[in-house]
Amino acid sequence: MAFIPFLLQRQIQIPLSCIRILVDFLIHENLDIRKIAEQCISTLCRIQKPPRIYLEKSLHDIFYQIKKSCPDEAFSCPGDRDDNLWITLNNYQPPKTQIEWEQTCFLDKSFHGYYKWPKVIKYPMNKRERYTKNTMPEDVAILYNRFMDKNFITQLIQYMVITDESNELNFNIHRFRMVFFEILVSI
Repeated sequence: MAFIPFLLQRQIQIPLSCIRILVDFLIHENLDIRKIAEQCISTLCRIQKPPRIYLEKSLHDIFYQIKKSCPDEAFSCPGDRDDNLWITLNNYQPPKTQIEWEQTCFLDKSFHGYYKWPKVIKYPMNKRERYTKNTMPEDVAILYNRFMDKNFITQLIQYMVITDESNELNFNIHRFRMVFFEILVSI
């Protein structure tokens, strides 16, 4: 039964009845079923997360924004240089406003600029699509509505306490993701 979370894929539409059953299994009396449901809901939350939006900027635009001159390829040598210092944390200046935050270029590829710079850099935008009650897909709405139900949360916490009575301190990543999702939804 532990293979069930691996069957949930982003490319395959998950039936809404399956999502409802998985959420209902979070408060099932059987411990094994609850554990599988925790793993599945954790996987489901990762699948439902909106994708990142990528932007492309020319190297000249990026260096103009950080107020540095564009590097010359003729004098480029591998390693840490003045032109790639902005990638490291040494030269990091945190943005002070929301507009600065959204315009800041955070590279998720650490190799850019080590040997030479590409002409155009593709990087993730610092904001994502936000769900509202009107724009929320139905599969996300099922989770949202259940986690907003106080009776459901009370039962879920009671069952979590029952399983944790063994006095062992072990970190469960699936349970953490579930509780974290509940906190994010309630904000």
